[in-house]
Amino acid sequence: MGIVVYGYQIIPGDDEDLHFATTLEACMKDASDLLKDLRNDPEVSPTEFGARAVYECTLKMSDPATLVAFLNEHTEAIENCITDRKLVTVVGT
Repeated sequence: MGIVVYGYQIIPGDDEDLHFATTLEACMKDASDLLKDLRNDPEVSPTEFGARAVYECTLKMSDPATLVAFLNEHTEAIENCITDRKLVTVVGT
């Protein structure tokens, strides 16, 4: 059994870096807030305004080494823990 979390793309079209939340609603709100902040920043290029994919991610139960990697902010640990990921929605446009 895994733990389900939701993640949205920080950069449109880039699945390498995701920002995570515990619920779909919270994840969609975070993505929407990010887009709003970007649109209000005159120094941000309009190419940054693109829609963000939101994924439902199932994480496997972590072993101590993977947990320590997470705590130490090693992003490769995310790939080691996600066992399943599916697109659930897109925020913005």
